[in-house]
Amino acid sequence: MINCNRVNKKSILEAIEDFVLHIFSWFLDINVDIFKNNADKKYSIKLFDKKLINLCRTVSVVELVNEIIMKDKNCTQREIYYKFYNIFREQNQANKHIKDVCNILGYERSSLNIHASEKGCIAGLLILKKGYEILNLSEHENGIMINEFLLNVDKIESMANYIIVVEKYSVYQKLCENKIWNILPSILITGKGFPDLSTRKIICELMHTFQLECVYVGDFDPHGIKIYLNYKEGIKSNDKNNLYACKNMKWIGMCSNDIVFFPKESLISLTKKEKNILQNLKNNKKFLSTSQLKNEIIQMDRINYKFEIEAVLDAIVTDVNKLGFFAQAGPLKIFISRTAIPKYFEYSEDLHYPCFSSGDYNIKPQTTVRIKLQGIRYDLSNMFAIATINNEYLGCIESNILQVM
Repeated sequence: MINCNRVNKKSILEAIEDFVLHIFSWFLDINVDIFKNNADKKYSIKLFDKKLINLCRTVSVVELVNEIIMKDKNCTQREIYYKFYNIFREQNQANKHIKDVCNILGYERSSLNIHASEKGCIAGLLILKKGYEILNLSEHENGIMINEFLLNVDKIESMANYIIVVEKYSVYQKLCENKIWNILPSILITGKGFPDLSTRKIICELMHTFQLECVYVGDFDPHGIKIYLNYKEGIKSNDKNNLYACKNMKWIGMCSNDIVFFPKESLISLTKKEKNILQNLKNNKKFLSTSQLKNEIIQMDRINYKFEIEAVLDAIVTDVNKLGFFAQAGPLKIFISRTAIPKYFEYSEDLHYPCFSSGDYNIKPQTTVRIKLQGIRYDLSNMFAIATINNEYLGCIESNILQVM
């Protein structure tokens, strides 16, 4: 059984000693129970009924664990793979034997000072204090990488009201560039696709510590839904994977109703593999915790299209007046103020329709303009984003928020 509580160094070292004694017992065919700290401890016979190389791999990991525990150091699974590159063919093989060692010793991987290779990122209104050291995430341009020990500090402070989880690192970068947390008090997180355990863990701990609302923004496609479910429910059935399920996370888009706002060329047909994913999701009642999410899956299967959040880059101008112009960018209604439009554009009423013109280029109703999505804001009533044309700041996108799931 895995021990999830905090453990001291002595108990781990005793478990290592018992395992080493068991190895000697197996090699020499003698009984060494009298020397063990826990004589009742049993080990799987599978450990010895396969190739000797597997035992060598396991013992090598145990030896490393002993070293880092003794020296109070930490290491990643990736570092273990590189250290023993001569006995591990690939990273997954190293991970398997690390998991075996955890089961043999009876402790969580984090208790053995081994953590997953850093994958997720975090930024925004979060301050970590340890001793005299202070880490203010809002001062880091792209935030920092997430690991299992990030919150192992003396004090955590935050002025955030929300946690915004985005599917893609590219969107995360854009939000960081524009310091979305200064527009909306928030902590920004991405798992770069499917999140690892460390990313889900820190989301759960922050939600619990500060009682924060947590929302998810991702693509309208089968993988986007699976990624959301991985955060919310834990997509696998084992207990450890569900340990840090973000049950109260809410989905705010993209949704099936948004398809009417997207240019037809931005819609992508579902592949056969994606159709199979949808079918599996429809058949798995465990993960369909809300009827609205189920409806999104049904609608996606019906329309047979997917679209990505980047598709809101194309906006259709709906109205032009001397104060500026309105445009529809995906589900978002944009107003671009005249004061924000580049000076070389001039407003004209001489034509049959009002427009802003510059040489051969006219901004008029039904004109497609290229919008560069820079950020999204969620405050339970409105969603905002910063937009630019020709890389010049133009204004703020605003629309009624999508119904949350």
